[in-house]
Parts: sequence; C-alpha cells; structure tokens
Amino acid sequence: SVAFQVYRSYWQAVGACLAPSVLVALFLMQASKNLNDWWLSYWISHSHENGTISSTHPAVVITSSEPSSMVPLLLATGNSTTDDVTFYLTVYGALAGANTVFTLFRAFLFAYGGICAARVLHDQLLNSILKAKIHFFDTTPIGRVVNRFSSDMYSIDDSLPFIMNILLAQTYGVAGTVIVTCYGLPWFTLLLLPLAFIYHRIQKYYRHTSRELKRL
Repeated sequence: SVAFQVYRSYWQAVGACLAPSVLVALFLMQASKNLNDWWLSYWISHSHENGTISSTHPAVVITSSEPSSMVPLLLATGNSTTDDVTFYLTVYGALAGANTVFTLFRAFLFAYGGICAARVLHDQLLNSILKAKIHFFDTTPIGRVVNRFSSDMYSIDDSLPFIMNILLAQTYGVAGTVIVTCYGLPWFTLLLLPLAFIYHRIQKYYRHTSRELKRL
C-alpha cells in the first residue's frame, strides 16, 4: 500500500491553495449536476399536476350556458402555463450552464495543479541528486537515476494526474448518487454497509491481481 506521506507530498506539491480549490470545483460540479437532475424531476412532476388540473376546463366550457365568459379564463390558463414553462426552462438552463462552467473550471485547475506538482517534484528530485554525496553515485546504478528523471517523471507528469482526475470525479459522482438515492429512498441506507463490504473485497482482490500482472 502507498504510505500517507506520499499523498501528503503530492498534495503539498500541488499547492496549499490550489489543491483545495480543485476539490471545491469538483464539489460544485457534482452539486450542480445533482441539482440539475433534481430540478428536471421536479419540473416533470409539477407539469403532470398542472396538466391534471387544466384538463377540467373543457368540461366546464361544454356545460357552461355562456361559453364566451370562459375565454378570459382559458387565456389566463394558457399564459400561466407558458410562464411556468419559461420559468422552469430558465432555471434548468441556468443550472446546466453552471455545471458547464464548473466542469471547465475543474478541468483547468486539475491540469494546472498537475503541472505545478510535476515542476515542484522535478525540482526536488534534481536538488536531491545535485546535493548527493559521491558514495550515492558509487552504490546506485546510473540507469536507475536516469529512470527517475525519465519514466518516473513521465508517470507524474501524465499518468498520475489523469488517474487522479478519474478517481476524484468517480468518487464525487458516486457520493452524489448515493446521497440523492438515500434522499429519495431512505431504506437504501440499509444496503450501504453490505454493498460497501462487497465492493471493498472486490477491489482489494482486483488490486492484488493487477499488481501481480504488472510485475510479470
């Protein structure tokens, strides 16, 4: 397993202000997405209620002795329905636009944070090599030192930010889905512990198998 100090070093390399900003951007992105989905379901449910209420007007028009007196009522109902659609659509568009902005903001911060972390770690590695004693170069193969500046730094520059981006996005996505599901179906909370245990066992088995395959 990876030591906590490794995560702490990478967090510090990203930056004391930039790293929390990435997490905040991820939270805002997921929150706006969940709010967008919730608003759409709210819009649909209230549209059905308004449609049920407005469906009684034709019967009133047929049984009325003065149909012309119902014209203002029908016009008012039509204008109210149009205003409701405009309101719901405006809020839905605003939430979708906010989600787009937060997604772009998160992508930019993550890319910039990865660049900052790569530069800081490269400078720290270079300073350590330049300040190393002669005994270090006598006991360490030069190929190992070159690999630290080539393949290992490439993993920090390219692979690590990409994997970290997917990990955090999926983590926030799963957390948002679980919160929304528990809010709509409270009994689902009873299944969280068994499911968490099963998923933990599966991913533990997968990690060990994947590690051994990479060592072949």
